[in-house]
Amino acid sequence: MKKENMTSKEKYVGAFGIEIKEEEKQNHRWYKKVIELEGEQKKILSYYKGELDYIIYYLNSLEQDSEVLTELKEAHPNCESFYLIEKEKKDGYNIEHERIYHEGNDIYPWIHRSVVNEEGEHICSENITLGKLFSIDNSRQEESVRTKYFYNEFMYAQFTSVDEVIKDSDFLVFEAKYKPDGSFDHAKFAPVGTDQNRYYEAVDYDELVARCNLSTKWAKYYFTDTFLPSNSLD
Repeated sequence: MKKENMTSKEKYVGAFGIEIKEEEKQNHRWYKKVIELEGEQKKILSYYKGELDYIIYYLNSLEQDSEVLTELKEAHPNCESFYLIEKEKKDGYNIEHERIYHEGNDIYPWIHRSVVNEEGEHICSENITLGKLFSIDNSRQEESVRTKYFYNEFMYAQFTSVDEVIKDSDFLVFEAKYKPDGSFDHAKFAPVGTDQNRYYEAVDYDELVARCNLSTKWAKYYFTDTFLPSNSLD
């Protein structure tokens, strides 16, 4: 984790990624301290009600989980959740390979991978750990291990308060779930809204597409659990 001769920058962000001053952080129930190296995010400390909630750390090709975890725990002994992420570029998207270590578990992390678009939005998340468990005993599988997310700033402002939001839900309009075979099960609209939550099932999908003004490409993408959008062979 040595970072000799590298340009480092720190900043604080609140809801919707809006940068705030360090002295303003106590006014926010949830905020993040973001540390960048050479213009790229390297380490993110997420705070909730003034307490360190979790840490996200982006690995380079020379770093190992065990080394990074040891240093993070020494620097932040009261933190119990660490997200170690490796990035891969594919078909114009970032694929984030994530290993989540909770409460002292340094050996068997929860493993996920996500599709991240140009705006930095996680549009699809796959639970690799559950996928492996289901491959051993598929009778336990009740839904796909993939979840998809659609974001829109204008629509979000229509159905929820921008005052205080559930952490990491920036502009999330709907969250889509799928059946074990990958077909559409339902989408929960306004998952962090206060009074307009509703479910769209497969029979209602055209209504959801129209409401969100999805193009043909994106309507097709959100209708199945295919990992990458249609310009991919995945």
